[in-house]
Amino acid sequence: RDKEARSVKDRGNAKTARDLSGGWWDAGDTNKYATFLHSPTHQLLNAYSERPQAFGDDFNIPESGNGVPDVLDELKVELDFLTKMQPPDLNGGVLLKVGNVDHGDPLPDQSTFKRFYYPEPCSASTVVAAGVFAHAALVLRDLPQFKPYADELASRAKRAWQYFQS
Repeated sequence: RDKEARSVKDRGNAKTARDLSGGWWDAGDTNKYATFLHSPTHQLLNAYSERPQAFGDDFNIPESGNGVPDVLDELKVELDFLTKMQPPDLNGGVLLKVGNVDHGDPLPDQSTFKRFYYPEPCSASTVVAAGVFAHAALVLRDLPQFKPYADELASRAKRAWQYFQS
């Protein structure tokens, strides 16, 4: 899902398609917001930082058994989505939301609605991304398997912050 989300301002134009797949659904609907992911990501990053031994690799998620605590695997799902919401052509800016304009499908995994995004970066989502990327980089940088990823997240945090300030 969301591999070909289009601009809500030019819905019929296939050239606006972006891969905005991944991430967590918001509030049981089919929308995904960059702004609303701040609380759960910061809380999970804090929880892992404070008590890493509490998190195993056996919570029966698709990535279980890969040698990485499942909480970090789950965080990476959301962080990967957030990186897609900061496409290179926006110079550090971050898209606000990917979602549908129709209503009525009962569950997100059953939705057949076309998906759209607002094409201009949003200051709120950009500052959220700066904080989330920076926090994740600090937590992940000391784990050898995540060092390159943490470096990328730190770079993204700086670009988002610079965009926000400008």
